Amino acid sequence: IMLYSAREKKNVYKKESCEKFSLFLHSFHTALSEISLLISKKAPEVPPHLFTSNFKAFRLFAGALCHNIPDSEKLLLLENALSEDPSYGKAAAALAALLEKTGRKQEALQMLSGFLKRQDCPVVRLAYAGSLFAAENYADALSETEKIISLNQNFYQALYLRGSLRKIMKNYQDAKNDFEKCLYLNPYFPAPAIDL
Repeated sequence: IMLYSAREKKNVYKKESCEKFSLFLHSFHTALSEISLLISKKAPEVPPHLFTSNFKAFRLFAGALCHNIPDSEKLLLLENALSEDPSYGKAAAALAALLEKTGRKQEALQMLSGFLKRQDCPVVRLAYAGSLFAAENYADALSETEKIISLNQNFYQALYLRGSLRKIMKNYQDAKNDFEKCLYLNPYFPAPAIDL
C-alpha cells in the first residue's frame, strides 16, 4: 500500500490533479474502515466517526487535504463534506482547525459544540478541547479531555493535551505522567518528549 501510495502521489502531483489520488484514498479509507470494524469488535475503545461510508463526503474531505488549494476552497469542501455526512467527525475537526487558522475561532467553537450536542465523537471532542485550550479556557478544556480519556485511555493525543493543560495549571507530576504514557503509546509523536 505504501509503495502504491508513493507512486500515486508522484503521478498526481505530475498531473496537478487530486482526482486519482482521491480515488486511491477512498479505497485505502474503505480498507481502514473494515479493519477498524474488526478491531472495534475486540477493542470497543476505537474512536467512532473517523470514517464515512459516504463516498461523496470522503472525496470532498480528501480534496480539502490537497496542499495546493486556497483555504477558502478547503473551507467550502469541508462544509460540503459535512453537508453530505453530518456525522463525519474527522471532517468537522478539520473544518474547525481551518476556521481557527483563518481567525474564526468563535465560529469553530460553536460548530464543534453543536456537533457534540448532536452526537459524541472523540475526535471532535479533542478538537473542541484544543479550541478551548487555545481560548485559554483551561478548566473546560481539561474537563473535555477527561471525558475522552475516560472512554479511551490510549488516545495519546488526548493524553498529550491533558498533560499540556496540567503543566499550565502547575500540576507537574500528573503532566509528566501523561507525557510519559503518551510517548509509551506512540514513541514517534515528538511533542511529549519536548515537554518532559
